[in-house]
Amino acid sequence: MDGFSQTYDEARDAFREAAKAVGANIQEYRIDVPSYAGTLAIDVACFGHAHPNWSLVVSSGLHGVEGFFGSAVQLSYLRSVLGTKANALRGRYVFIHALNPFGFSALRRANEDNVDLKRNFLLPGEAYSGVSDSYARLNSFLNPAYPPGKGDFYSQSTLENFADGVWTIKAGGCRGAI
Repeated sequence: MDGFSQTYDEARDAFREAAKAVGANIQEYRIDVPSYAGTLAIDVACFGHAHPNWSLVVSSGLHGVEGFFGSAVQLSYLRSVLGTKANALRGRYVFIHALNPFGFSALRRANEDNVDLKRNFLLPGEAYSGVSDSYARLNSFLNPAYPPGKGDFYSQSTLENFADGVWTIKAGGCRGAI
């Protein structure tokens, strides 16, 4: 797969170019971050049959830095399979590129407000009241302060957390103490 980009801007440009090549309608939803010199946006490309029998939605970049892989997958499909067969398959495709453009561009998991979009959310009307007291015991496991070394193993860290009582074993599996 040759769709891997070196930067968010490069990935975004390649996505938009490939989407245009298959005749996609592209919507741009800009994210205003004053400290960013370029354009941060969630791009949505829709293409395929005008009256589809089915639709497929493919998103990338929810965890920011993971956007490089998702973008490469989207580019690969746009440049090969989908670009030539979209109408013939009577399907409609919706590709959402970089759900977290700030995290993608800054090589971070969180967005411009330091929010992990997959873990930090409130229902309408709910007020933020902080994290569970037990989360502090899991934080260093979930978010290590340093990159793993040769001797660091996930299973070793997991065993240490079990030994420390962070998790408890219940019938039916492992449950967090959060």
